[in-house]
Amino acid sequence: MHQRRRYHCKACRSDFDDLTNTVFAHHRQPMRKWILCMCPMGLSLSNEQVVEEIELNNNDVHQMKTQLRSGVVDLKP
Repeated sequence: MHQRRRYHCKACRSDFDDLTNTVFAHHRQPMRKWILCMCPMGLSLSNEQVVEEIELNNNDVHQMKTQLRSGVVDLKP
């Protein structure tokens, strides 16, 4: 498994990584699960179908799908 790369901004002296300020930041699921969750969303599969596909519980899938949807809506120009 790959570790996320860490960076340090000399100007503002803050640390960040590849996922900072993205819909994926501050979540415990690995990126692999997020990608696997996004694919069935495009097919309009139910949470139960996604649960079976990516082997997570219903609450996790619901939270991930909600976060993905809100991230897409928030990023629209």
